[in-house]
Amino acid sequence: MTTPTVPTPQECSWYDYSCGFEYLVNEIEMLILGFFIDLMDGLAALFELIPVPEFVTKIPTYQLSDFFLYLTDILQVYEGCQIVMGAYLVRFLIRRIPFIG
Repeated sequence: MTTPTVPTPQECSWYDYSCGFEYLVNEIEMLILGFFIDLMDGLAALFELIPVPEFVTKIPTYQLSDFFLYLTDILQVYEGCQIVMGAYLVRFLIRRIPFIG
């Protein structure tokens, strides 16, 4: 199944209203998406302005052994954690629905 492509204004005829409407909807979506991206960039910049506490800079760094990292890669711990956390999130959201949870 192929995805429909939005035609550019050069491909549309002047009397084809559906083509122009699809183009307008696409432009509105792009405008909203651009606003959302700018909002998220602003929030990221705001969080970057928060100073790091002094006790965090004094925490020593530790490195895991290569064998442990190899095992976590073989056992796909990263993907397993994503699945478990996603399941807990879905469970939490379902329990918030009245008459179901």
